[in-house]
Amino acid sequence: MKKAWAYLNKESWIHLVYQILKIYYLVRVTSKSLKQSVRMLRDDQQSNALTTKFKSSNVYSTQELILLRWVQTMVDSVYTNTNKKVINFSDDFLDGKAMTAILLAYLPN
Repeated sequence: MKKAWAYLNKESWIHLVYQILKIYYLVRVTSKSLKQSVRMLRDDQQSNALTTKFKSSNVYSTQELILLRWVQTMVDSVYTNTNKKVINFSDDFLDGKAMTAILLAYLPN
């Protein structure tokens, strides 16, 4: 019983933090904020991130699709040799490459 409670307690806190981020931060994500966040990239990488149309989705909102595009742009800027496609948050963040790409894009040293 104690092991199940410890697991469920952690999972509940993760869901709570996720919902707070989704309610208060996600509404601020726009295509304008995407333009501002990729300013430090090369011009060709910026144009690739900004010119491609956003696909509609049954699962993700427009803001979440913008975040996925931003993560894809960071992965492409750091890992130039691979064709890794970021299509969802849960599977693509498991191996740590997406998070590493974000950190290396903004903190290269």
